[in-house]
Amino acid sequence: MGRILSFISKCYRERIKMNRNQSFVVERKVFQVKSEDCNGGTWISITERSRGFVVSLGFGEEKKGWLLEQFEKAVDLKASRGFIRKMRARLGLI
Repeated sequence: MGRILSFISKCYRERIKMNRNQSFVVERKVFQVKSEDCNGGTWISITERSRGFVVSLGFGEEKKGWLLEQFEKAVDLKASRGFIRKMRARLGLI
């Protein structure tokens, strides 16, 4: 998840023409994150490839900031879950 966040962040900061493509594997699913200049605008697409199906979402220039914010929240949530799980184990709640 951190690699996706840094990739999207880099694409958001760079205001130059770009055509970048990077793949990530999360829980046996492959996500392809692509940043492109196309039809006069910049957009990011996220494509999930898993067990015989493909799902693709596109985000335009105006939504890149929102997308980056959501990735940051997901990374923070993932980091805090490890702490919560450890504390619940110490308290005997698991």
